[in-house]
Amino acid sequence: MLERARRAIGKPYEWGKEVDMADSDPLAFDCSEMIQWTVDPAFAEFPDGAINQFSFCRELRQDQPLFPGDFLFLKYLSKKDGKEKWHVGIVSTDVSIIHALAGQGVIEGPISFFEGHRGWMGAASRRRHPELT
Repeated sequence: MLERARRAIGKPYEWGKEVDMADSDPLAFDCSEMIQWTVDPAFAEFPDGAINQFSFCRELRQDQPLFPGDFLFLKYLSKKDGKEKWHVGIVSTDVSIIHALAGQGVIEGPISFFEGHRGWMGAASRRRHPELT
């Protein structure tokens, strides 16, 4: 899974982008499509949309360690329209995460982006489903 996520680094961000999961080199991603594309070869029923992905996976308590392949989620209010939005990324190391950001595209950056954000929802583990390990 992480090898596939790393292949997405450098791709541009496009909100609402629908990606063909069989495509080995998509042109652009939004955050949840990047996660779905990363997971899909392992488990075709993995949902689109960060809120659906959060519900699908097993939530981790704050005192549980994160492992590469776990997902981190944010819930926040959009500055544009005031509506609730979700964001998701995949843990790549004990200090970094891969995620797609508007204006930056798919990047590998510090986990602190999520942990320091006031919309922090927590982490969810792909390990809820054996097919995703």
